[in-house]
Amino acid sequence: MELEVGDVVMLKSGSARMTVAAIEGDMAACVWVDKGKSYRDRFELVTLKKYTSDGSGMYIGRVTRG
Repeated sequence: MELEVGDVVMLKSGSARMTVAAIEGDMAACVWVDKGKSYRDRFELVTLKKYTSDGSGMYIGRVTRG
């Protein structure tokens, strides 16, 4: 699985949904918001997975702007 900038991801061990802001080598810079506060951190690509649909009807996946 290859991640791209703009993908919605989460840690394989569980976390908030995060958006990939940049990829450098084997690291991804991710951003997310929790309780109104924004965060940014870097994670090894092997620790991340794409956020997928759980059947709840929520929009899940890559966000694009048209």
